[in-house]
Amino acid sequence: MTQTPLPLGEVRRARTLAEFNLLSDISTTQASIDHSTQLKAQPDDIIISTFPKCGTTWMQQIVHGLRSGGSMEFGEISEVIPFMEVAYDCGIDLNAPQAFAPRAFKTHYSADELPGGAKYIVVLRDPMDACISFYNFMVGWYLEPGTVSLESYTEENFLNAQGSWRYWTHLGSWWPKRNEETVLMFCFEDIKNDPAGAIAQVCTFMGLERNEALERLVLEQSSIEFMREHKHQFDDNLLRRARDEVMGLPADGESSKVKTGKVGASKALLPERLRARFEKAWREEALPITGAASYQELRTMV
Repeated sequence: MTQTPLPLGEVRRARTLAEFNLLSDISTTQASIDHSTQLKAQPDDIIISTFPKCGTTWMQQIVHGLRSGGSMEFGEISEVIPFMEVAYDCGIDLNAPQAFAPRAFKTHYSADELPGGAKYIVVLRDPMDACISFYNFMVGWYLEPGTVSLESYTEENFLNAQGSWRYWTHLGSWWPKRNEETVLMFCFEDIKNDPAGAIAQVCTFMGLERNEALERLVLEQSSIEFMREHKHQFDDNLLRRARDEVMGLPADGESSKVKTGKVGASKALLPERLRARFEKAWREEALPITGAASYQELRTMV
């Protein structure tokens, strides 16, 4: 069993980016990662693929509500729509039957890391908003409040990120597939502007019969107000029970995935220097793949 990388086995949150990255490296076991690659996809399976903090939990709630008639009979949303990468660690067999049809899964994997033969819902979000939302999510769970600044996290862990876990990698993997029949792509901001329209699109994409009363119920149950009132059902409870103790994280952490859902708030929180870095990254990483000069322009192309 892998133990916490913090000094002397202390039970505490990370106080530096180096400690945070070490905790992140052991947050999921290799056995769980291996299990996530063994999903036997079925043609009507729904796989929700997003970069972290791009509306994943929101889309889970929409998909589950539509397939279940609005059932809220779950302790935490990942019990009924498993998180592929950590399912094994949480005691979930990805290939087991699910209580409702079609089966549904959540992942942060890019397109080329997922099995073929399913249906895929992809949600994109302004990279600055995604970055800050993820930072806020980790403060108080993995990160000790007041120890690592937003600016440091943004520069080192988002803009300078290496390997496959990068915003640009996820975007680039899905963009060429956006018009395929088995792919439904949204922008977070457009779901927020017209949630009823998005719910109708998801319903049709899932192959379900349209039902106005159910769609109204799902609209209510996927609202930020409803999900905040029931935030314990949208927490990372399963993962925390499985991994926090062995990682040496305190039991009093906060890991609610439902915050404010705001759009554009990041721009006021980042200095001009980092906003310019995001613009440069977009020109170098996203423009050659998408042809969009900015995220705002990309939204018009989805």
